[in-house]
Amino acid sequence: KRFCKTNIDKQKKETVLIYRNYSDFNLNEIIKIKNYCNLKKIKFLIANNIKLAHKIKADGFYISAWNKKPLHVMNKLLKRNIIGSCHNYKDCNFKIKQGCSLIILSRLFQTNYKANQHIRHPK
Repeated sequence: KRFCKTNIDKQKKETVLIYRNYSDFNLNEIIKIKNYCNLKKIKFLIANNIKLAHKIKADGFYISAWNKKPLHVMNKLLKRNIIGSCHNYKDCNFKIKQGCSLIILSRLFQTNYKANQHIRHPK
């Protein structure tokens, strides 16, 4: 997979891009994407890897709902936007403790898949 500017070019400046590749990532490609997002005035966040977010000086950090790590100590490393997602009130409180400045409450409507079923993303 190679970085393609076309999809980023179509986005508005208010867009926030969250990099969520959890396996086999290429640091040089991530930096290219981040730099291009900066050029286009698009915020670039890294999901669930605060050390990587700090290393590349991402605009912020995204904590998925399944991430239950106590990140409050590492939040001082980033000093940027921290966005979290949750599915219930208990998880929402935990995201606050993780230092999230914005929390996304997801799955607000009934779906036809189980909560613990993996969702397949298009390739």
